[in-house]
Amino acid sequence: MPEPLSILEAVDTCLHLTKALFDYAQDMKRFKKDFGDLTLNFGYDEIMLKKFIRYFHVYQERIDVEIRNHMTRLTGMLNERLTEIKTRINHRKNGGVLDYVVWPLVKSDLEKAEAKLGCWVLNINLVLSNLPEDLRKPLLELFANNDGKDYGRKGNPLSPLIAAEGMRKGINKSVDDQEFQDQLLKLRDDSVAGEVLEASVVSAAAAAKAAGIEPDHYAGVVVTKNDNRTTYFPPDLINVPMVYMHNKKENRNIELEVAKLVIILSHADTHKMHILRASKYFALAIPDNAAAIFEYGIIYEKPSDIACVVTLKDLIKHGVAENYSLTQILRLALELTSAISYIHAVGWVHESIRPQNILICYSKDDISKDSNMISRQPGVLNLCGFGSSRRMAPQVRSHGPDDGDWTTELYCHPERQRKTLVREEERRSSRLSGLSGSTTASNGQLELVRFEPQHDIYSLGVVLLELGLRKDLETLGLEPSNNNDHVDKRGTSHGSSEPSLKFAEPEDRKQMLKDTSATLLARRVGDPWKNIVVKCLEGESSQMTAEKIWAQIEELRI
Repeated sequence: MPEPLSILEAVDTCLHLTKALFDYAQDMKRFKKDFGDLTLNFGYDEIMLKKFIRYFHVYQERIDVEIRNHMTRLTGMLNERLTEIKTRINHRKNGGVLDYVVWPLVKSDLEKAEAKLGCWVLNINLVLSNLPEDLRKPLLELFANNDGKDYGRKGNPLSPLIAAEGMRKGINKSVDDQEFQDQLLKLRDDSVAGEVLEASVVSAAAAAKAAGIEPDHYAGVVVTKNDNRTTYFPPDLINVPMVYMHNKKENRNIELEVAKLVIILSHADTHKMHILRASKYFALAIPDNAAAIFEYGIIYEKPSDIACVVTLKDLIKHGVAENYSLTQILRLALELTSAISYIHAVGWVHESIRPQNILICYSKDDISKDSNMISRQPGVLNLCGFGSSRRMAPQVRSHGPDDGDWTTELYCHPERQRKTLVREEERRSSRLSGLSGSTTASNGQLELVRFEPQHDIYSLGVVLLELGLRKDLETLGLEPSNNNDHVDKRGTSHGSSEPSLKFAEPEDRKQMLKDTSATLLARRVGDPWKNIVVKCLEGESSQMTAEKIWAQIEELRI
């Protein structure tokens, strides 16, 4: 049995295959001018792969073995697809020469190869974003001068990685840092708060109605300021705990964290990272007390080409997602997972991943070509809902989404559901006071806890379950498993028509979701998707990362 290839050898093989495809494109360019762009793109790909070879030649041994093997496997899968395409083009030759008769078929083959290369580059971005800084820096330097030069119109292939580096800026800045103070002041704009909060839903919601949707969650607002029409998404609101409202120092620390998050999100590459780009934030003060801030809001820019926005929640709840193919659902899963991967790569946890915070965006071209586009296929996914997000730092703690609604907690890890936190607070207070009947701390506040990436992975698993089923879990009416004796059977057993998920204990709720994956989900989309969801829900270790989930979903697409 031959020795497995190293990442360097795998990329070298990919380069040779790309050169062969480039030659085919060059041959066809003699017959058809519309092969010019393909020729150019494969030329860019050659340059990119040569730079990767230079990088891996020096640094491959310093990259963690598991990560290295993962990249090698991904590249091997790409090489298999490119080899298949190369073989197919060879079979299309007429007398050993490609001619104008077969050009449409050859063009289709080459476009597929280019798409596979693009997908591989995105996956490599996800992997490299999680490498230590000393391994990211030389790669960034290697690609630093390509924008507008070697890569021309295509742009830098590592632009998501470069954007991720920009997102890291400001994370460790001190509140006393004057440069950061200047950035903070530029980002805060309280003058738009009222306009943003009071603005109505965009008129493009009419396009959603054409698909039979009456959106429950408004997904875009138009704000007019200084006679210039500026479009924003609705803001993510960040509540200031009551005990901190009149505490200038604590309030300032909270604002610092908000500003850091906005700085990070202002570097987001929306089209490649599937994360909304933030533009500024505002603060809302208690009337007659400007020093007592009770809420901050993060404002997101809405790309000018976006005509209609619908939440994933609405698409699922109103049955529109039932029309989508498995390929389309897989694409949404990839876009969501890549967004989470980048957030984790820059050292933050989202804390509120759920369909209400996932926007499906349609461009003006999409809507103009087909007024029923929404009912036929999903638009581009973008993640928002960063109001609960926190840094992955030992000193940074929270109690996550704090509305206590079971439909929100459905997506929370059992350890971070409010019922669990309340019980932990009761035990803590009881130990401190020595009174067994004590319920909460004297100030009525739950103890703040750390959120970890694994908690986001659990939330991702619940969303992937819902996405695979194309069903709203809130109304699915799941029941406890008969062979699971410890499951709390409240709900229907008390004559209630409410789904048992609403009343289940946190761990029991998790088991019900796993049982659903093993039955309904497996029948709907197959065992591979089910296995991914179950791994996310189990979350027994930090080994299940968003980037690895992305790779597993990509394998399903192939």
